[in-house]
Order: sequence, then C-alpha cells, then structure tokens
Amino acid sequence: MSPDVNEFAGNIISALDESSFFDKDDLAERLGLRKEELEAALREYFFGKSFAVRAYPNYGRLGLKSVTAFIDFSFKWAAIAPNLLDLLTRNGFLVTWKKPFGGYTYITHHAVPPAYLKDYYLLFDHLVDLGVFSSYKAYEFEQQPEAFSYSPSVFDYRNGDWKEGIFSGEKVPRRLKDPKPKPFNNLDEIDLSIIDQLQHTSLQTQESLAKSINLPIDVVSEHLQEHVIKEKLILKYVMDIFNAKLLSSQTAVLTVFCNGMSKDASSEAQKVVLAHPYTVYVNLGEQNVEYDLQMPWRALSTISRSLDKTMFGLKPAEYNFHILSLSDIFTYTIPLQQFKNGKWSFNEAVTFDSIKTYLENNAI
Repeated sequence: MSPDVNEFAGNIISALDESSFFDKDDLAERLGLRKEELEAALREYFFGKSFAVRAYPNYGRLGLKSVTAFIDFSFKWAAIAPNLLDLLTRNGFLVTWKKPFGGYTYITHHAVPPAYLKDYYLLFDHLVDLGVFSSYKAYEFEQQPEAFSYSPSVFDYRNGDWKEGIFSGEKVPRRLKDPKPKPFNNLDEIDLSIIDQLQHTSLQTQESLAKSINLPIDVVSEHLQEHVIKEKLILKYVMDIFNAKLLSSQTAVLTVFCNGMSKDASSEAQKVVLAHPYTVYVNLGEQNVEYDLQMPWRALSTISRSLDKTMFGLKPAEYNFHILSLSDIFTYTIPLQQFKNGKWSFNEAVTFDSIKTYLENNAI
C-alpha cells in the first residue's frame, strides 16, 4: 500500500470511475491489493469519513434527457416548496434539487424522456397559472450530466477534510465518460430496479440485490450482467457524501450557469470546468454550461472571482452563480415510478391533480 494516502485514495477513485459494477474482488485485483487491504482502506479513508460508493446512471442510455429548471416559488407556497418538489420526484422526473441562499429560487435537475418534454413543461405552466410557481426557466442539454468524486489534490482523505490552502491554479485530468449515448432499446423494470438499488448504495452482492427487489437471483444476475453492465446503463461509480451534515459547516457549494455561448466558447468553458480541482458536477450543452464546485469556505471568494473573470471572457448571453450549503442539496434516484410496461410514461393531468390535492390538504 502506498505511503501517500491521498495518492492511494486517488487510485481507488480512478478505478471506480472505470467500473461497470462495484465488485471488491475485481477492484482489488486491478489495484494490485488483497481484498482485505482494499476493504480496510475503504473503511478508513471513505466509509469512516461519511462517503459511500454510489452508482451514477447513464441517463442517455436510459432514454432520458437532461433538463435544468430554475423554479421561483411563490411566497405563499415557499414554506412547503421541498414537499412539492418531492411530489415532482414521485410523480415526475425530478432527480436533484438545490436551494441557494436567499429568495425562493430552486435549481432543479430533471431526467425526462424526450417524448414527454412538451407535457412536462405544460405541467410547469399549469403550476404557474395555479400560483405555485411565480416563474420558471428550463434549459435542455445535448449531453448528459456527470458527477465526480472529490479530488485528492484538494481533499485530504486521511483526515476527512479539505486541504489547507486554495488550489485555484491546479488542474485535474478529467474526461467525460459517455457524453452522447444512444438509448438502450431493451430496457425493462428489472434493469431500473437494479440501478435504483445501486444508487442507494453499491455495497451489495447479487444476493442482496435479488432480496431487495424481490426477484430470483438468476433473474437479477442475468439482467445485471447482460443489461446493466454489458450495455453500460451505469455511467460510473462515485464516492458520494452520505451524511452531508458532517462536512456542511466546512463546505461551500458554488453553482454556475452560462447560456447563449458560441460553440467555441462552450468548448473552452468545458475544458476549464473539467480541469478545475473543485469540480464535482458538470452539465454541458452546445451553448450552455452548468457546473458545481465544492470547496472550503475560505476558498470561495478567490475561486468565484477567478471563474467570474474566465466565464465573462467567454461572453455568455446569460450568466449567474449561486452559493449554497452542502446540506441544501437533495439527490434522488432515477424516476423508476414513471417506467411502466416496458416504456417511460407520464400523465400531466394526474401529476397536476396530485399537486392540487396536496395543496388543498395543506392550505396555508
């Protein structure tokens, strides 16, 4: 085992980045370790520091398109906005929402089947008419989003905290795994149930997966091997924080959005964002870029000023950034409930009625 803990942690993260299934035997072999050594390292440097291994879906292979919506809730319903967003998770295609400091704006990420985009926006229009949203803006992305583990160049996995100093000039070699994948046509409910479970935690054997989704192990094994792994329905695995409260007080989150850029400017922004040591999430289009950086609070002012200068130089038609706490990010699994009889489905009227019923039962 390398004496440099963070270099060793980086090797594990890199191996996970290339994994199609989190298998400790396979991972240990690729790292040249005994399984016991790998398990000890995972416990000490990751699981003991509030991290968990989670699957990150290949949304494009699942037939879903990335949409970011900036939703402004009306003052009347702002207090229960998280509950209403939860309804969009259960009855829609919401997969992540973030609440920046100040105001009533929520940054929301959706994974929507292209055939239902028009109906989905109609739902949002009806929520504006109903007075739930005061306004919203939705942006579609040609490429699919991707998340990244904390880089060991800025995060000390030995101590479970950010490294001293501000690392604005250092570059991290990153590449997008599968920016524009084609949908997998034989997707079924079993595939999605497996992915859903692996998003919760990837520390599962095939036996535990079968028990979780209440199916015979041979059925689960076949779908895991022939669909989920072979067809690359999981993009990668990331070290994700499972208890945000433990790092929230030390961690600032900077969300940046640019729209209306030239293709050359968008390409340059992509290079900057992917190489930035604090980057944890990117959502890239031909003319728009969205990304999240997480960093120690002491670095926020320096990093934000540096990125402002860079992004303004690329002349986007729209540019905004938001600051929030780590505990104000809520991530859900794939919209499993909207997949029925072998295909994605969505009933705008049913979802709208469920929200109206909730509002009637929780009138303020």
